[in-house]
Amino acid sequence: MWNFPRRSCPRNNPASDDSNRCAEGHNTVKPSVAGLLFAIIFFVGCENQEKKEQAYLEETFRLYQERHEDTAAIAGLLTKGLLAYPNSFPLLQARANLYCSRRMLSECRADTHQLLELKPSLIEAKMMLCMLDEFEGVARQIDETCYREVATIYAALPSTSSPDLEIGNKFNYVVALLMARHPNAEQEKAAFLSKVASEPQAWIYHGVLDDFNRERMLREVFGNK
Repeated sequence: MWNFPRRSCPRNNPASDDSNRCAEGHNTVKPSVAGLLFAIIFFVGCENQEKKEQAYLEETFRLYQERHEDTAAIAGLLTKGLLAYPNSFPLLQARANLYCSRRMLSECRADTHQLLELKPSLIEAKMMLCMLDEFEGVARQIDETCYREVATIYAALPSTSSPDLEIGNKFNYVVALLMARHPNAEQEKAAFLSKVASEPQAWIYHGVLDDFNRERMLREVFGNK
């Protein structure tokens, strides 16, 4: 799924007049929740990358802001970066999120499997595959076991020194519990929303978790049509 660095945008409530402006002064788009999550994820994992590799990420982020609907151009730029850096995790992660959010499901699945090859412990990719199977009807019934396994992995994660990663992991944990219809899901959701109440992205978390509906969640992840 997704993690949320604090320096990302938008930082304000989307209902406000300034909701489309980043803290850095750039304009953003106002797509679906999934689109916002995709826009935010570009800077995840950018630290300690080679300068040219990071340049691809930043250029893609700018292109996403300016030409949000131009899937071919965005995917093309990411693919160009991956040709130069075949094992680039952040570039592949960005392309996977693009494909998934645009409902390009075969490409989404292929990139997600490739992410797991690069990083077998990537829990977000494991949950994406649970969602893909449910959304595409691969599983004949909702596979709550798949989500429960993901939630168990998140619950066992040690605390980190990064507040952003800590919040992102907790958010994904709550989503996994909700998708698994776990009896503790609502309690954990309330505790999480209380914890992030003062965070700049709190409105995004509320947008995903308030009145949670699994069908709506899958539509948001894989793009509304």
